Amino acid sequence: MLILKLIRKFFRGLAGAESPTQIALGFGLGLMLGLVPFASGLALALLAVILIFKVSFPFALGAMAVAQICRVSFLSDLCGATGYWALESLPLQGFWAWALNLPVIGLLSLDRYAVMGGALLGAAGGAALFFPLRWGVLRYREAVVARLSKSKLFKTITNLWLMRALRWLFLGSGN
Repeated sequence: MLILKLIRKFFRGLAGAESPTQIALGFGLGLMLGLVPFASGLALALLAVILIFKVSFPFALGAMAVAQICRVSFLSDLCGATGYWALESLPLQGFWAWALNLPVIGLLSLDRYAVMGGALLGAAGGAALFFPLRWGVLRYREAVVARLSKSKLFKTITNLWLMRALRWLFLGSGN
């Protein structure tokens, strides 16, 4: 039943229940959460940010699942190498010695190579995909939702009992 609710929220978000910025932020935070090992303070902090702030939870969960599968399958070496490069580079060693000993930052486990590398790759991927994803959601709403709602064929199909049952199943009784 939980999966059905997430699918409903996903389609409601695409149809207009959430802003494109909320969807893109949820996707970016989920991508970052998926690339960070879950047994770290940063993962718990990211999960708290996703749950507390108004971002798209279904998109965050979907991006997290895809990123987690990719990280376990083939990105773990890249995350470790990126973390090693970031933490062990000579010009940044003084900065990391200061920053990682701060009271709250020290709890995020950023001194581990996999956590730092996953955070950097997730932040870079989320930032790179933010505007294209936002643009894609806007274009989807403009092209699909606006044009189909005016179509006579679409109105006829949506009035069929099967379509009403599917709409109730995926979108809930309100829509």
